Amino acid sequence: GVLPKLMLPGILYIFFVVVLYNYTSETRFVLAPDGIKLIAASTTFMLVFRINQCYARLLKAEELLVDAIGHLRLMVFEACSTLSYDWPKRQQQHTPEEHQAQVMVKVHVCRLATALAVSLKYHMRAADMMVNSGGVISTEAMRHALSDLVRIKRLLTEVEANLAEGSCGLYEEPVQLESA
Repeated sequence: GVLPKLMLPGILYIFFVVVLYNYTSETRFVLAPDGIKLIAASTTFMLVFRINQCYARLLKAEELLVDAIGHLRLMVFEACSTLSYDWPKRQQQHTPEEHQAQVMVKVHVCRLATALAVSLKYHMRAADMMVNSGGVISTEAMRHALSDLVRIKRLLTEVEANLAEGSCGLYEEPVQLESA
């Protein structure tokens, strides 16, 4: 987790504050009598450090997303080539139903891999919208998110689409249309 990473900087900052306090008590500097400013400075330092850690995790997630999509491509190639292996030699041994099943497995592998890639892109877009917009999502960003969701739903079966829609974080609101 994050706490072990915060432990050393926190201890070093507390050590710095104690040394600073001892140094200023022996000099002509006067500390604030309530000590609130010292606590506020420490809290601010820790929050800034935490924000930097969160941003570093976001950048790491973007790198992992690129790797995951690259590996998805390799998995699709591997699945399709494995299913096609030795097909010309064994063509006489397969029935048309087996061939149809083999083709459908390839279609499902490609469909689900594409849906996974689009859903990863959707979640990174949602995270990026929250980081960069300060909680206010622009119309353009919402349009992109909705188009990603529609793409995902079209790649999935009805049961899979209902599961994806329920966990996507976007919900439909009934809208009253004004009559002219």
